[in-house]
Amino acid sequence: MAEPGLSPRLQVRLLPGRLPRGEDVLGPYLEDRKTFMDTVLRPLQDKKETLYVLPGSHAQEYAQRRFPHKPVKEVTGGWQPPAKRPASS
Repeated sequence: MAEPGLSPRLQVRLLPGRLPRGEDVLGPYLEDRKTFMDTVLRPLQDKKETLYVLPGSHAQEYAQRRFPHKPVKEVTGGWQPPAKRPASS
């Protein structure tokens, strides 16, 4: 939940302090891995959500192969591929 008066950048920096450290979720995983996978991980993997990837990246190939049911959208995020240099002779 956004806090009034705080910039989004500051809110993101404060976020790790509010998240569980892993001990909270590690216990159920260690106790019964199969149940954890079925109740926590699989629903997240099966969820239909858009995956945002850089065009031509390994992430794009992986997303299309591993999650064919999820739409993949190409984004640049301001990134530009390196300019092609002319072949030197």
